Amino acid sequence: MTMYQKIPTVSARIHPLMIGAALGVILLSIISTAAIIGWLPAQNHSLASAEVADAAPVAGFSKVSAPVPANAAQAPSPKSPRKAAARITNA
Repeated sequence: MTMYQKIPTVSARIHPLMIGAALGVILLSIISTAAIIGWLPAQNHSLASAEVADAAPVAGFSKVSAPVPANAAQAPSPKSPRKAAARITNA
């Protein structure tokens, strides 16, 4: 004689949305890894960047010069106006 009854449990099936989410994460991970490694073909952006560089500037914005390399020679810093004024008054 058993003193307790087994409680009926719900089936252990995975919800269809969870399957879809898991497949999406796996697919995105595979595509991202392939893109980082370089297995995906790259698009040629040289034509698009040349068109952007030659485009007329938009009103209200000024054209920015190209970045300067880090190892370029730096321009001499201007002398302090206080030191220049002190030399003039002491002379």
